[in-house]
Amino acid sequence: MDVRPVQLDATDDVSVSALTRLIAQDYGRLDVLINNAGIGLDHDASLSMAERARRTLEVNVVGVVRLTEAMTPLLSNSKRARIVNVSSELSSFGQRSKSDWIYADFAMPTYQSSKAALNSLTLSYARLFKDKGVKVNAICPGYTATEATNFMSSRTPDQAAVIAIECALLEDDGPTGAFVNDAGEVPW
Repeated sequence: MDVRPVQLDATDDVSVSALTRLIAQDYGRLDVLINNAGIGLDHDASLSMAERARRTLEVNVVGVVRLTEAMTPLLSNSKRARIVNVSSELSSFGQRSKSDWIYADFAMPTYQSSKAALNSLTLSYARLFKDKGVKVNAICPGYTATEATNFMSSRTPDQAAVIAIECALLEDDGPTGAFVNDAGEVPW
């Protein structure tokens, strides 16, 4: 597999434009877009709730819109384009409404609402791109040992990446507009 890492700031139009130009010039198409940028600022007491919400939505939602919009022409040039949006089970209304769910008492209002908005975008994009053959799905990588979780999990990033890779490599008869994790479908 030909993989070339490139630094990107999904909140910056110049950065997104530079990446779009680079992909267009070097490859002419984009087969897989994984929208993985994400932040959670709910525990940052130095910011007002409104500022936490603004910054979180800018990265977790507006950044996805910005990048997806910029990459749409390149995705259209692919014979088998896939968009994978990295969400969180913490945004699942189906799970959060269960009193016996393991995270029922967990509350990160700006993060959870931003990922719920991302889920809505996923469904909308799945419908918009359906006739173009582009599969659009959301995944939950699970509680993973990263800087965002202070490395407080035994789950490695490599383990978490498996579900993203599976969605990126879906066959043409695979799902679109789904929300999945390692165990299968996650309720919206």
